[in-house]
Amino acid sequence: MRLLEQNRYLDRTIPKIAKKANASPANIYRSHSSKFELFYDVPDPWLSAKSNAFADQAFDVSDPKERFELTFRFIWIDLPEADNCFLLNLIEALASKREKDRYSRNLLPALERRIEKILASCLGESSSAHSGVADATHLIFMAHDGFVLNTRLAKDHLRIKRLISLLSDLFAERFGTIGSGANTDSGDFASK
Repeated sequence: MRLLEQNRYLDRTIPKIAKKANASPANIYRSHSSKFELFYDVPDPWLSAKSNAFADQAFDVSDPKERFELTFRFIWIDLPEADNCFLLNLIEALASKREKDRYSRNLLPALERRIEKILASCLGESSSAHSGVADATHLIFMAHDGFVLNTRLAKDHLRIKRLISLLSDLFAERFGTIGSGANTDSGDFASK
């Protein structure tokens, strides 16, 4: 993890990784057939830790609109910039993935379910209020990839903050937040 915080994914090679780990490249290749597979073991626990810590923070916010804003900020600003823009490595890895590299799509749906639970907690009890939240969460994460790339290009958050405010208003209007009665129970978030 530290190696990737200090250097980008594309700058790392198995021999360089092995040297930093005081191991031989052959030992690394015994458990991982490529740099991509080696790296892909790293983001899951990192993202789980970050999203679980965020959930604790989010469920402390009782106002639904504020919780929407906090969630968008986490996904579009805080997470992309965390740990020296660590997620740039994931984007680089995915963009350079070869057909033979093994890849599991489990990471994104698991993270989306975690965030969907936070967004759903801002909504009314009716099933119509919850209709579309999963698709909206997926869209938020597809935009997230662009915001991760943006960490390399610009550090100005003014436009992102305007988008966060706009989308929070749209979510509140479309999905009908329930004001002070919002669900603030994080429940079994960490296990989802």
